[in-house]
Amino acid sequence: MKKVMTVMMSVISIAIAFVVFPIITDATHNLLTDQETATVASVTTLDGTYTATVQDEVYKDDIKNVTVTSSVNTDVPVVSSVSGKSISISGLNTSVQTRTLTIKYDTAALNEYTGLSAIISIAPLLVFVVIFLGMFAGSWAVFRNNS
Repeated sequence: MKKVMTVMMSVISIAIAFVVFPIITDATHNLLTDQETATVASVTTLDGTYTATVQDEVYKDDIKNVTVTSSVNTDVPVVSSVSGKSISISGLNTSVQTRTLTIKYDTAALNEYTGLSAIISIAPLLVFVVIFLGMFAGSWAVFRNNS
Protein backbone atom coordinates (compact mmCIF):
# COMPACT_ATOMS: atom_id res chain seq x y z
CA MET A 1 0.00 0.00 0.00
CA LYS A 2 2.86 2.37 0.81
CA LYS A 3 4.40 1.79 -2.61
CA VAL A 4 1.13 2.73 -4.30
CA MET A 5 0.95 5.90 -2.22
CA THR A 6 4.56 6.70 -3.14
CA VAL A 7 3.80 6.35 -6.84
CA MET A 8 0.68 8.50 -6.46
CA MET A 9 2.63 11.18 -4.57
CA SER A 10 5.31 11.12 -7.26
CA VAL A 11 2.77 11.61 -10.04
CA ILE A 12 1.05 14.40 -8.12
CA SER A 13 4.40 16.10 -7.42
CA ILE A 14 5.37 15.96 -11.08
CA ALA A 15 1.99 17.38 -12.10
CA ILE A 16 2.31 20.20 -9.57
CA ALA A 17 5.84 20.95 -10.75
CA PHE A 18 4.74 21.28 -14.37
CA VAL A 19 1.76 23.46 -13.44
CA VAL A 20 3.77 25.75 -11.16
CA PHE A 21 6.88 26.03 -13.33
CA PRO A 22 5.39 28.35 -16.02
CA ILE A 23 3.99 30.60 -13.30
CA ILE A 24 7.45 30.85 -11.73
CA THR A 25 9.18 31.59 -15.05
CA ASP A 26 6.65 34.33 -15.88
CA ALA A 27 7.11 35.89 -12.45
CA THR A 28 10.88 35.71 -12.89
CA HIS A 29 10.66 37.49 -16.25
CA ASN A 30 8.47 40.18 -14.68
CA LEU A 31 11.06 40.70 -11.93
CA LEU A 32 13.92 40.94 -14.41
CA THR A 33 12.27 43.38 -16.82
CA ASP A 34 10.42 46.66 -17.05
CA GLN A 35 8.15 47.41 -19.99
CA GLU A 36 8.78 50.65 -21.86
CA THR A 37 6.69 52.30 -24.57
CA ALA A 38 8.07 54.44 -27.37
CA THR A 39 5.94 56.36 -29.85
CA VAL A 40 7.47 57.24 -33.20
CA ALA A 41 5.43 59.79 -35.17
CA SER A 42 5.55 60.60 -38.90
CA VAL A 43 7.15 57.33 -39.94
CA THR A 44 7.62 57.08 -43.71
CA THR A 45 8.80 54.05 -45.64
CA LEU A 46 9.59 53.27 -49.26
CA ASP A 47 10.20 49.54 -49.01
CA GLY A 48 7.86 48.57 -46.17
CA THR A 49 10.58 48.54 -43.51
CA TYR A 50 11.63 51.00 -40.83
CA THR A 51 14.40 50.98 -38.24
CA ALA A 52 13.44 52.64 -34.97
CA THR A 53 15.84 53.71 -32.27
CA VAL A 54 14.43 53.52 -28.75
CA GLN A 55 15.71 55.12 -25.55
CA ASP A 56 16.82 51.96 -23.69
CA GLU A 57 18.31 48.67 -24.86
CA VAL A 58 15.88 45.82 -25.49
CA TYR A 59 16.20 43.06 -22.88
CA LYS A 60 18.57 40.39 -24.21
CA ASP A 61 18.01 41.68 -27.80
CA ASP A 62 15.08 39.27 -27.94
CA ILE A 63 12.45 39.82 -30.64
CA LYS A 64 9.72 38.27 -28.48
CA ASN A 65 10.20 41.10 -25.96
CA VAL A 66 9.05 43.70 -28.54
CA THR A 67 5.58 44.42 -29.93
CA VAL A 68 4.72 47.09 -32.49
CA THR A 69 1.38 48.60 -33.43
CA SER A 70 0.67 51.09 -36.20
CA SER A 71 -1.88 53.86 -36.66
CA VAL A 72 -2.49 52.53 -40.20
CA ASN A 73 -4.99 49.66 -40.37
CA THR A 74 -3.37 48.09 -43.45
CA ASP A 75 0.03 47.80 -41.74
CA VAL A 76 1.05 44.44 -40.31
CA PRO A 77 4.13 45.44 -38.34
CA VAL A 78 6.58 42.63 -37.62
CA VAL A 79 9.80 42.98 -35.66
CA SER A 80 12.45 41.47 -37.92
CA SER A 81 15.55 42.15 -35.80
CA VAL A 82 16.68 43.79 -32.58
CA SER A 83 20.15 45.04 -31.74
CA GLY A 84 20.56 47.09 -28.59
CA LYS A 85 18.41 50.19 -29.06
CA SER A 86 17.77 49.53 -32.76
CA ILE A 87 14.56 47.74 -33.79
CA SER A 88 13.93 46.80 -37.44
CA ILE A 89 10.25 46.68 -38.36
CA SER A 90 8.83 45.25 -41.58
CA GLY A 91 5.30 44.73 -42.90
CA LEU A 92 4.46 48.40 -43.33
CA ASN A 93 2.18 49.42 -46.19
CA THR A 94 4.21 51.27 -48.84
CA SER A 95 1.21 53.17 -50.24
CA VAL A 96 0.66 55.08 -46.99
CA GLN A 97 2.83 58.17 -46.58
CA THR A 98 3.04 58.58 -42.80
CA ARG A 99 2.04 56.66 -39.73
CA THR A 100 2.63 56.56 -35.99
CA LEU A 101 4.24 53.45 -34.54
CA THR A 102 3.87 52.44 -30.90
CA ILE A 103 6.67 50.17 -29.74
CA LYS A 104 6.42 48.27 -26.47
CA TYR A 105 9.61 46.58 -25.34
CA ASP A 106 11.20 45.07 -22.25
CA THR A 107 14.32 46.52 -20.66
CA ALA A 108 16.54 45.14 -17.90
CA ALA A 109 15.12 46.15 -14.52
CA LEU A 110 17.92 45.15 -12.18
CA ASN A 111 21.01 46.81 -13.67
CA GLU A 112 21.77 48.70 -10.48
CA TYR A 113 21.87 45.50 -8.37
CA THR A 114 25.02 43.61 -9.32
CA GLY A 115 24.44 39.87 -9.36
CA LEU A 116 20.75 39.95 -8.43
CA SER A 117 19.56 39.27 -11.97
CA ALA A 118 21.80 36.17 -12.14
CA ILE A 119 20.31 34.84 -8.91
CA ILE A 120 16.73 35.52 -10.02
CA SER A 121 17.43 33.96 -13.42
CA ILE A 122 18.26 30.59 -11.85
CA ALA A 123 15.42 30.70 -9.31
CA PRO A 124 12.99 28.64 -11.47
CA LEU A 125 15.57 25.92 -11.88
CA LEU A 126 16.25 25.87 -8.14
CA VAL A 127 12.52 25.57 -7.36
CA PHE A 128 12.18 22.75 -9.89
CA VAL A 129 15.16 20.89 -8.41
CA VAL A 130 13.86 21.32 -4.84
CA ILE A 131 10.45 19.92 -5.82
CA PHE A 132 12.04 16.84 -7.37
CA LEU A 133 14.53 16.38 -4.52
CA GLY A 134 11.66 16.49 -2.03
CA MET A 135 9.73 13.98 -4.10
CA PHE A 136 12.67 11.58 -4.35
CA ALA A 137 13.59 11.99 -0.68
CA GLY A 138 10.01 11.20 0.32
CA SER A 139 9.90 8.17 -1.95
CA TRP A 140 13.22 6.93 -0.62
CA ALA A 141 12.02 7.33 2.98
CA VAL A 142 8.86 5.33 2.24
CA PHE A 143 10.77 2.55 0.49
CA ARG A 144 13.42 2.45 3.24
CA ASN A 145 10.78 2.16 6.00
CA ASN A 146 8.93 -0.47 3.97
CA SER A 147 11.91 -2.85 3.90
